[in-house]
Amino acid sequence: MVPGLVLWLGMDQHRAHGTSAAAIVGASLASVIPFAARGEVDWTAAAWILCGSLVGAYAGARLITRIPAVWLARAFVAITIVAAVRMGLAP
Repeated sequence: MVPGLVLWLGMDQHRAHGTSAAAIVGASLASVIPFAARGEVDWTAAAWILCGSLVGAYAGARLITRIPAVWLARAFVAITIVAAVRMGLAP
């Protein structure tokens, strides 16, 4: 989502990351409803994961404001390349 927001909507890198994070919240809430309705959610595990996610997201959001936009873009490209290579090498 971040590359699309930057390339097609002309957002700066920091705003694109924030916007993407906000969209993920909505998508997560919408997607959990059908699973919860079928009783397919381990709420204890979800609570622990949520705690870690909240701490990590808060720390990441604080950190990302200190990183220049060009380095955010470069890091995103590097992570994408590493992920593509790993997927290509997977059996």
